[in-house]
Amino acid sequence: MPLPFAPKPDESKVYQSLKSTLLNEVTPDQLETLRGMVFAQGVEGAEDEYRRLVLLMVAAQAGSVSGPIPGTGYIASVTTSSSGSGVVGLSVTTDEVWQLSGFSVSVSGITGSLSHEIYVRSDSGSITSQIVDYSSATGSQQPITEAGASLVPIWLDNGMDIVFETNGTFTTAIYRYVVQRVR
Repeated sequence: MPLPFAPKPDESKVYQSLKSTLLNEVTPDQLETLRGMVFAQGVEGAEDEYRRLVLLMVAAQAGSVSGPIPGTGYIASVTTSSSGSGVVGLSVTTDEVWQLSGFSVSVSGITGSLSHEIYVRSDSGSITSQIVDYSSATGSQQPITEAGASLVPIWLDNGMDIVFETNGTFTTAIYRYVVQRVR
């Protein structure tokens, strides 16, 4: 059943742009592009295009209105070999939201004790919020745990980075974490 009082689908930018695309081939990036073509004012059929976008997003499982977007999750890793130098793991530079969780670290060539820091910062680097400051003297800690640490899922929005830093004498530190796009 078509949307009540809506222009015919052949007049829809949403349907015309993806008319030869199967539902299982629609990506979140394609929906973002289409979203950018619809005016926010809601006149001249724009409200109907909003409905079509949401309907297509849900039907294609390329977006979510209640949680992570299916098919966007992966395990990321970042490596550092320089004490005291923060390494950016994920930098969000678009209008997306990513959820991070399940942090772990493996370290080789340890001499003495190490300090592991994970923090979120603004992309300018001027504002940071520390998530973990963990000390270890062994080669791996999976998952990273710390009394009182906030290791619940973390969301990164436009203009935010997750940064990993190891301090002490070591050869390499490999941080791993789970990433999934939410919006």
